[in-house]
Amino acid sequence: MLSLRKTMLMLSVCLCTYAGATAQQSAEVKPKLFASYPSTLSVSEICLQNIFSLVRDQDAVIDFGNNLILPCKVLRNEMKYSNMQTVIIRSTAFNNAMLQVSKVTNADQSISYNGRIINERAADGFEIKKTAAGSYQLQKFETDRVLEGCFL
Repeated sequence: MLSLRKTMLMLSVCLCTYAGATAQQSAEVKPKLFASYPSTLSVSEICLQNIFSLVRDQDAVIDFGNNLILPCKVLRNEMKYSNMQTVIIRSTAFNNAMLQVSKVTNADQSISYNGRIINERAADGFEIKKTAAGSYQLQKFETDRVLEGCFL
């Protein structure tokens, strides 16, 4: 039977070996799904409005313009609060990327849209942003800056 000291030493060696081996593994290289698209794309407010008329389990095609076409299936269309409606869609393109769009009715009754097209297995995505001029655009971002890894 091994003594406690030998058992602890063997456990330490195993842990050090494991830590060294995992530290040497290279980081996973994620593909860029939207590499062929520019960093910003104009999107019409009408396109965003139409998303909120889609119903759960509906198959649809969303044409953002600029040759960005998203064939998809609606997973949810919910009114979370009295002033916020959120639609979650899974695209059948772009490696099953998810589209989340929220419509917020502000205190002055104006409407704002925000959301993202994202895939956790991809290096890039798009965020819906409102410009200073009041129009909307899709702005490309790097997913690693948004999605934090869990290293337990």
